[in-house]
Amino acid sequence: MHIDKSMKKQFFYLLLFCCSLFGACQPHDELQQQLESQLFVPYFDLIKKENYQQAYERYTSATFKRNFAFADYQKNYQKLRTDKGVLEQSTVYKVNRTVSVFGAPDQITAEISCLFGQQKYQRGLYFLISETKDGHFLIESSANNKGTYYDGYDGPW
Repeated sequence: MHIDKSMKKQFFYLLLFCCSLFGACQPHDELQQQLESQLFVPYFDLIKKENYQQAYERYTSATFKRNFAFADYQKNYQKLRTDKGVLEQSTVYKVNRTVSVFGAPDQITAEISCLFGQQKYQRGLYFLISETKDGHFLIESSANNKGTYYDGYDGPW
């Protein structure tokens, strides 16, 4: 079967149209570096220092706060800490930005691995991130990582 140049060109434009229509979801190294330095490193540093109020106020969105009261946020982390130990390490291992051509905000997701205590309890987390108009990143929501079982601990841990 022979595919001529005009057919290849048509296929390319169709593919480009579909990607722009449905959004393109792909990893972004530069975005990952920005998220690590502007959001996740300072956020998890505050958690490690037990400064939950500042972590909650500074790095979670208004939507997150409406859905998750600070008292529950703190209580849930304390339960995890009591059961599994302190947060030892957090690693961002995947970031995606899905761009909409219909004017909707970009969807930014991040997958993070957290390691707790001497038991070396590892917990995968999936974050939905929003970007403010002035270029700051905030946590919109979080859950156990896709494909993992629910371990009974709520909150962005």
